[in-house]
Amino acid sequence: MSRVVAVAGGTPGMGMTTTVLHIAEALRISGQSTLVIDLDPQGDAAQVLGIPRSRSGILESLLKGDEAPERAGLLVRSVQPGLDLIPGDVTMDEENLERPRGRALKAVIQDLAPTYPWILLDCPPTMGWLTRTACAAADLILFPFSPSRAPSEFPDLGPLKELAESADLWVLPTRSLVDQDFASLRRKGVAEGVTVRGTLIPEDPSVSTARSRGQTVFSNAIEGRAARAYAQLVKEITRHDRQKTR
Repeated sequence: MSRVVAVAGGTPGMGMTTTVLHIAEALRISGQSTLVIDLDPQGDAAQVLGIPRSRSGILESLLKGDEAPERAGLLVRSVQPGLDLIPGDVTMDEENLERPRGRALKAVIQDLAPTYPWILLDCPPTMGWLTRTACAAADLILFPFSPSRAPSEFPDLGPLKELAESADLWVLPTRSLVDQDFASLRRKGVAEGVTVRGTLIPEDPSVSTARSRGQTVFSNAIEGRAARAYAQLVKEITRHDRQKTR
């Protein structure tokens, strides 16, 4: 059975696709086959990986429940051994998906689950239908968050908490914080009833350099701070999964 992780942010520029691709690569390196499903019509994940975005319309039909879940296999593209991608479809119109068909994505995941221990959902930067249905299908929701003033700032997680049916919700700080700021952020997380992860993803130029080359930091800066942080995050995710499935 696959474990499903949705990465959602609600606003652009939070590093959602970057987070998805680094988690996927860290899982692949550890020997765990992973599928990324790009639910963003902009198709950022495909663009970064150098894979053409889809224009077939099949993904939208699957999410509507108008296609058999088995048809999802037609969309899978191999990135490298152990890592596959269902690219975002640029023809997908979220307004056409405003209907109660959230279980269609779960059906697609169930059909793909025997092949992939991990399925990662890259959400669009909105709280629309696509993000809602992804969160409803997830076991774990990650919310990348780049605070500018951690002691006085915390993301509005109300919409995500409502969407998380049985999923855990983690806030993932994606910039360097001094100790007192991080402690304040974690206290606010406790008050909000969510987990602020201990792994901070630091600001590191190697991340943007790797992205511009269609790579992750595991390819061009594996000993760097960002690579170590993403590797640690994946250890936390897999450890959390083992604890939940005992």
